[in-house]
Amino acid sequence: MIMGQYKILLIENEQKKFNNFSYLGKKGWGIYPISQNEWKDEIQKRHFDTIVLGPYLPSKEKLSIIKYLNEMPASIPVIVIGKENEIGMDTHYIEEGVFEYIPFPFLSNRLLWTIEKAAKMRSFRGELTKLKLLVRGNYNFVIGFSEAMQRILSLIDSAVEIPDLTVLVIGETGVGKEVIANIIHERTGKGIFEAIDCAAIPQTLLEAELFGFEKGAFTGAVKSKPGRFELCKGGTIFLDEIESFPLEMQVNLLRVLETRKFRRLGGVVDIKFDGRIIAASNTPLGYLIKEGKFREDLYYRLNIFPITVPSLRERKEDILLLAYTFIDEFNKNIHTRVKGISKEAEEILLSYHWPGNIRELRNIIERGVILARGSIIKPEHLGIVKDAYLKTLPLEIKQKGRSLKDIVKDIEKRLIIDALKECKWNKSKAARLLKIPRHILKYKIKKYNIG
Repeated sequence: MIMGQYKILLIENEQKKFNNFSYLGKKGWGIYPISQNEWKDEIQKRHFDTIVLGPYLPSKEKLSIIKYLNEMPASIPVIVIGKENEIGMDTHYIEEGVFEYIPFPFLSNRLLWTIEKAAKMRSFRGELTKLKLLVRGNYNFVIGFSEAMQRILSLIDSAVEIPDLTVLVIGETGVGKEVIANIIHERTGKGIFEAIDCAAIPQTLLEAELFGFEKGAFTGAVKSKPGRFELCKGGTIFLDEIESFPLEMQVNLLRVLETRKFRRLGGVVDIKFDGRIIAASNTPLGYLIKEGKFREDLYYRLNIFPITVPSLRERKEDILLLAYTFIDEFNKNIHTRVKGISKEAEEILLSYHWPGNIRELRNIIERGVILARGSIIKPEHLGIVKDAYLKTLPLEIKQKGRSLKDIVKDIEKRLIIDALKECKWNKSKAARLLKIPRHILKYKIKKYNIG
């Protein structure tokens, strides 16, 4: 919705008092001034983005209108303008859930900004409702206006139509790869969802974890135990960080993909697998194939139906929608009444580079909701220093006008060196700090000739 299309209902006790708000019409908004005896009929007839209760409306009447609106299925942001004799009433209005209380007199810009913020929030929430219907579930990570996310939703629809289709989800850490896998699983409607982080399970245990084992298969195997492939019962096996899957075991996974059968460790009987395999990677598998660390035939089996998830910085038009989605989520979960985000804070969210993607955005909004407590999220609530990441770059990067590719390489090299120093050059610890697989860190150390 563009700004000129906002419809504002202004309720006052007398027609002549509307002159105080004549400047609102200059913004191109649809302003509907109504007396306190006519507002119910008007609300039933039209869709309004915001309702403003004027200063000369009695407090009792204001509370009556607010309570009536609270009972309506569609929530409309209410802005209350208070008079001098309403000192102390602001708390009551806020407790009833109004968007903002503005004491009279006030600067006209404050009301203009508040109306725009309230209308924008209502518009976001309207679009959010439509998008959630498309996703068919409460999966905030895949909500978005952008063409990229609409394309992702379309691919999800296609994957759901073939229950045993193998899917490879590719994207950076924090973009919502497991969320996408969960959506595909739930909409397929078969079995249970078994998620395995391939990087978190030691290689010596991974085979038994996935395929199970028979009694006596190894020391300590006092009884047989089914693995994840059996337990999912025709559902979905989600193999996260597939790039960390041990090379020695990849032939076992390839066999499952080719024959739909597997054997328990120490077993002699084939067990049928009739579910779906979804693998996820935060790095292109082609690099590992060239290094001899990932089987090419396994890659082709996994890559039958790839879904590439864009980073948050590649879908900036979705940032504010996601931010307001998370505000609603945390307001509900921790019983706060945060109403929106200041213009300055929005600018910071839009200009930030989001290395942690949507997961980082969600964490930052959670912090903002906790600190704002029933108000507007401001820059100081976010914990983001605007352009701080640029200020830390070496001067030669900022001054020489180099290409983006060269700048990114320099930033990455510097972060790797900092992580190694922090971990006293322990590659495993540095990889965990950077949240990347150890073999990727070793590859980048060699690539950048870090000694």
